Amino acid sequence: MKPKHLFWGLLFITLGILILINNFSGLYWDWLGLWKLWPLVFILWGISIMVKNNGAKVLIAGAAGIVLAITLFASFKSVVHLATNDFNIVFDDDSSSDYKYEFTDYSEPFSGKIQTADFRFKAGAGTFTSASDSSSKLFFAHTEGVKDNYELSSRVTDSNAELMMEMRKARFRINAHSMRNRVEMYFNPEPLWDLSFDVGAASVNLDLSPVKVRNLRVGMGAASFKVKLGNASNRTDVSVESGASKVEIGVPENSGCEIRTEGALNSTDFQGFKKINSDLYRTANFDSTANKIYIHISSGVSSLDINRYGREW
Repeated sequence: MKPKHLFWGLLFITLGILILINNFSGLYWDWLGLWKLWPLVFILWGISIMVKNNGAKVLIAGAAGIVLAITLFASFKSVVHLATNDFNIVFDDDSSSDYKYEFTDYSEPFSGKIQTADFRFKAGAGTFTSASDSSSKLFFAHTEGVKDNYELSSRVTDSNAELMMEMRKARFRINAHSMRNRVEMYFNPEPLWDLSFDVGAASVNLDLSPVKVRNLRVGMGAASFKVKLGNASNRTDVSVESGASKVEIGVPENSGCEIRTEGALNSTDFQGFKKINSDLYRTANFDSTANKIYIHISSGVSSLDINRYGREW
């Protein structure tokens, strides 16, 4: 039997068994801790490449399939928190004001002295976007969902600002219409930004084209992530770590771009890039342009789509 056949066979069998058991009895475990084991797949995959014995290759491939199935299942279990106290479902007959469904705004004023800003965002399941319209404030967010479901903290020292927006306990109100957790964000285009997003099972769509992005770090479980970058900053470093996700990144045609990837089970579509080696890609204008974007993607099972755009994308 070929290693890849055993890998895919055990992956689907293990995943199917876990889902079947969960549907009838529920599985209770530290799923967040298990999800963090997904890099073991890379380790096992690397060992299988070095091992020459075909029998050993088959066994290691089978183990990798089982580990990946467990971590994929764990990623879905951990982000919804169904087995913990961090997730509360409230139905219409609950009149508690703590679970009132409403629109909430969060903001931080802008001072001309602020030259750099550090923004960190942490949330579980939801829809998270940023608009291309510039904001007169340093940061502004419009949320839709449970009342006071987020907390925004800040610290401003001289020319630097640090912002932290974090989701409280994952509380959703379920009614006949919807279960929503939506956040729309605006970033002031003047400062140089370091942005960090840690999300679970989410849909993320960011238009950062007018923003001076120095660093963008994204950590996510099972998510759909789309971002449009600009060239307002001379150098932008992007780091994406994902489990099972769809990743789409748009980069300007007049910026040089380099992509480094890690992950054996990725589907890639890098239009306008030249393959340098097995995990390194660059645009033809990489050495000649002043504006450069460096993208590093580490993922489990993901679809990676990186495109160069002109005025529209």
